Amino acid sequence: MVDRPPIGAVIREERIARGYTQAKLASLCDITPQYLSLLELGEVNVSFDTLLSISTALEQPLSSLVARAETLHAGSEVSSSTAQSGGKTRPKTARPSHKTAKKP
Repeated sequence: MVDRPPIGAVIREERIARGYTQAKLASLCDITPQYLSLLELGEVNVSFDTLLSISTALEQPLSSLVARAETLHAGSEVSSSTAQSGGKTRPKTARPSHKTAKKP
């Protein structure tokens, strides 16, 4: 399974910020409220055309929605890797220089 950015969470956030119900946004995008619900939950793959329709209805550039999803995804990767290490991050250690000193 592909670990994809949570575009559905971004769409939900933007929909709520605009005061749209799922039924209202779905109607504007010519999709069903059930499909929009599954999309927001990340349960379905979404077509590019549907994403364009949603971004238009939300008056947001698609690139902006995708960038926000990638930012959320990157944050969750950091959180999960920190959780796997017991909340500790390993400090960076100095690497030895491979340069040799010139003899006088």
